[in-house]
Amino acid sequence: MELDVAVSVLENGATFTYELSDDQRQRLVEVLGELAAAERYEGRRHAICQLPFAIGLVDDEEPECEMPVAREWVRSEDRANDQAKI
Repeated sequence: MELDVAVSVLENGATFTYELSDDQRQRLVEVLGELAAAERYEGRRHAICQLPFAIGLVDDEEPECEMPVAREWVRSEDRANDQAKI
């Protein structure tokens, strides 16, 4: 069930991006870059960095994003504590 929802969200998101103007698409890529730069966890930072390429926002070659050494597991309690500090 969760996979169906995730696929549906990604498909709808990708469709939405195709309807954006060139300026809006560029701004979205910039915002995603800013989000990636601000992300504390390597795995999520890498995923956000790759997202514009993965959903077709950019047609050039794949972005150079630092690959995480290993996927870091963070307990939900620790994530909640980190978010509360921000």
